[in-house]
Amino acid sequence: LLTWQTILFIEKMEKLSASLRPREKQRGSVDLIFNEGLKLLENVHNFSEFWQARRTILQKFSQLKIQPGLKVPKVGIIGEIYTVCDPAINFDIERKLGQEGIEVHREITLSYHLTKKFLFADWRIHHRIKKYIQSSVGGHGRDAIYEMLKFIKKGFDGIIQLLPAFCMPETTVRPILEKIHQETNIPFLSLSLDEQVAEAGIDTRIEAFVDVVKNYYATKKT
Repeated sequence: LLTWQTILFIEKMEKLSASLRPREKQRGSVDLIFNEGLKLLENVHNFSEFWQARRTILQKFSQLKIQPGLKVPKVGIIGEIYTVCDPAINFDIERKLGQEGIEVHREITLSYHLTKKFLFADWRIHHRIKKYIQSSVGGHGRDAIYEMLKFIKKGFDGIIQLLPAFCMPETTVRPILEKIHQETNIPFLSLSLDEQVAEAGIDTRIEAFVDVVKNYYATKKT
């Protein structure tokens, strides 16, 4: 139970960071609090210590100096769970987008992955995406379609698909994601990642995508 509560709170910290990062007044202050929070949680051994650490971390987030009410573009990240969730694999894309003034969201988390069977998520996903695909492709392929449609419905300004190079499920659904992109005109970027990919090349593509997203967001506002 302690492990489960810790997982849920770390995911809460990640969401808070993604929301606050593009609004922080001093670059890096969100990451500093987040990393300090992780160190505090490493030393938690019981529920009493956990709740104390939780209060301390949330207090630090609440005291962070931000630009209140600042409207920023929103980008949804979809794809295979490891490439989406692990910053060591995806070159810390959430942090980089946040520092460029982009608010990042993702549906896939460890807690969602562990509980989706109990939440009947597969049934909801099948019902929502049957216009595009009715069979299972394995992995998180169908999740990616569902999440892209959900982000578009919420008025997001861009979608990024992250997948392991040559991952069959994600490669199979990429043409469907491209089709949705063409139907809606929402900015879309697909990044295949493996140990041969250079971070500099990824950074260049992210920077170009950020420009497209900001232009799309500015057009929507007018």
